[in-house]
This record gives sequence, C-alpha cells and structure tokens, in this order.
Amino acid sequence: MISYGDFMSNFEEKEMYLYDSETSSEPFSNLVVNIPSSFDGYVFSKICRDTIGLSSTNPTWGDLYRYTNHELYYIGICIYKEMDYDIPNAPYSEKMWSLLGKRVLKNCLIPNITLIKDQKNKETGLLSHIILDNSLEDLTLMNNLLFYKFERQDLSKLHSVIPIQDLLECVKIQINNEQNYIEVESQIIQTLLLDSITNNSDRHSNNWGLVRNKESNHYTLGLFDHSSSFIDMISEKKTSTIDGWTSTYSSVTSQPKRSGIGDFGNNIVTYLCNNYPNICKQFMHNLNLELENFYEDISSAPYYIDKRRLQRNISHKSIFIDKLLKQIEQDDKGGR
Repeated sequence: MISYGDFMSNFEEKEMYLYDSETSSEPFSNLVVNIPSSFDGYVFSKICRDTIGLSSTNPTWGDLYRYTNHELYYIGICIYKEMDYDIPNAPYSEKMWSLLGKRVLKNCLIPNITLIKDQKNKETGLLSHIILDNSLEDLTLMNNLLFYKFERQDLSKLHSVIPIQDLLECVKIQINNEQNYIEVESQIIQTLLLDSITNNSDRHSNNWGLVRNKESNHYTLGLFDHSSSFIDMISEKKTSTIDGWTSTYSSVTSQPKRSGIGDFGNNIVTYLCNNYPNICKQFMHNLNLELENFYEDISSAPYYIDKRRLQRNISHKSIFIDKLLKQIEQDDKGGR
C-alpha cells in the first residue's frame, strides 16, 4: 500500500474525481480508463455517508486511489469532507492540528490529512485517512463510554458538555487495567491541553475514542475531526474567543453549565496544571521542543494563514501555562 505522504508535500492540493456507484452510469473500471492520461490527482469511490458525527452535512466514507502517470494506486479507506463555506480555513486547520498532534501526542492515533480540490467548485476539501487496522483493532467512542455514568436523557440535558473527571472515570471502567489506564489518562490530559492551546472548540464525545488491540486488549487514544481548531489564531478576524481562548465540550466541575458551551481553555489548563502538574510539565517540554519543527511543517501553507499571528498566539498560551506551572511548583515548595 502506498502512503499519501509518498506523493504530496504537506499543503499541496490535487484535484479529485468522485465515483458514486449509486449514481454513476458506468462501472468503476471504465471510469478509470476514461480519465485523461494527463490527470494527476485522486479518485475517490464512495461507500456510504458517515452516520456518527453531529454535523448536519456529514462527510462520506470511501476508497481512495492515487492516479499518476496513468497508473492507479490504492491508498486506503478515508473520509471525504467538502469545502465548508462557514469555516473556509477548516481544511488547513485540520491539517495543521494533525501535523502538530502527531509531533506532540506521539502515542495517540491521529489521521493523516490530504488536501484536495473539490471537483465541482474547485475549492479546498480534505481527506481524513482511517486510523484503524480493522483486522486487528476496534474503536469505542467516548460517547458510548459515558453510559457507564449517565442516563441517555442526562447526556441530552448536558448538551455534550462533559466533566473531565466523569470522562476519566468512564474510561477507567472500560480499560480495567491500571497501567494501561495511566497511559490513556496521560494521553487524554495532553489532548485537552493541546486542544486548549490550539483553540479546538469541537472535542465533543464523538470526536475521540479508545482504540483497542483485539489480541492484546491494549487501549490507546484515537483523535479525529480537528477542523474547528485554531479559531481566531490564523487571521485577524475575531469571532468566538475571550482573551484569546475558546470554549470546548469539557468542564472542570461536576455540574457543567447546560448551555451547550463548556469551559474556556484557560480554565481547563488551569485545572489540569493544578491536578496533573507532572503530565502538564512533560507536555509543555515536548511542545516547546516540537514547535519549530511544526512551523517548518506549515511553511508551505497558503498565504492567507498568518503564520506570524499563529506563532504569537501559541507563544502567549505557552507563556500562560509555563507561568502557571512555575507558580504551582513554588506553592508546593512553600507548603512543605
């Protein structure tokens, strides 16, 4: 199997042919034969619409092929997301979060992201590659784990805003192995930190889950759908942040607000640093080591991503967390 990375740089965009077996008048093999020899892009064969996400326009699952030099290469199963006119930078945000997440959250499973040109409108869309080896792994969404603690009607009243400790309690029940739970707990805390730093406002309970190895019964964290990240961080437009931080679906209290809006990122990182200082220190150490490499990763990003603004925003958040951790360390020494 050939990886998408064998063909493309980080932000290169190719055109894509869409093939839908339910509407196409010709078999897939004929479609490929009729593609012009000069075409250098992708062929996406639709399988079905996604039924898990909360979006009113859910993306599409399908088989992805790379077509180049009149040869067809199968890449794998992925999700195709069309251009989002409400959030025009969404494909680039998802790509950037994936690049940074893979650098900082090294033990988590994060999809590769391929940027493509929408066939109809010639606008940017994306392909999110599957994170599972279906023969060896399965996925349980966080939303399903929450039934350990919440009745369905209670979850509905919470509008997907979940207290962090309740989430961790449900994860611990599912894993039922102390050492494995400690690993995943760290992954969850680091993810919440990265979401807060990158203003990812969409970490609801269907956008992450536990991936289990069927043979070893070992769990790790799977993360997906990051297109709502970097809000107000890559352009001058201010829409939904307070003091540079956005809210997400996490709460630091046992009784979260029932307005559908969780706590803002500065409150989340303050809570995490106070309760998990060692994990937060290690995360910030890794983040600071990887940031320059991440900025190099996005050096070919489209011109309307303000890279200096992005660096400035991330720097402000890093300084906030570093000061918080130093203050916690001083308070601990003073209490001895």
